[in-house]
Amino acid sequence: MEPKIIKKDEIIIAGVSGDGYKTAELWEEFDRRDRDTGVKNKLSDDGYEVRIYSDESCECHAGASISSTEGNEDFDMLRLPPSEYAVFEVLVAEGYDSQNEAMDKWIENNPGGYTQSKLKGKPFVVEHYNERFKPDDPDSIVEIWVPITKG
Repeated sequence: MEPKIIKKDEIIIAGVSGDGYKTAELWEEFDRRDRDTGVKNKLSDDGYEVRIYSDESCECHAGASISSTEGNEDFDMLRLPPSEYAVFEVLVAEGYDSQNEAMDKWIENNPGGYTQSKLKGKPFVVEHYNERFKPDDPDSIVEIWVPITKG
């Protein structure tokens, strides 16, 4: 599996943060807050799920990308620094973790000499839900963005 490499400026995500093992509940809470107050300054209808993990835990932040935090006091904010990402496509029907081994292998052996970047001192990934994600479609695709640093 060969990912595409993309560059992104800072990404601000207005959402809900919590236990990564309770992802469905985090999305439900985000949807409730979005219905009640609405996400202001939203850049698109895409969803973002940031998973910050260690051997002991997984923190998750689920929400939408925004241009400004103004008016979004009802949401938790997460800022991702400018970064390059290795983008892997995951077929949802095969399971969200179906490509983990291939992603790990690419990080270990990639030809560009990239290593995985960290956030809060821990490895993280971004799950990007765009128009290719359709919850009831077996051909639905989620992009997994692995932040990378050259060298």
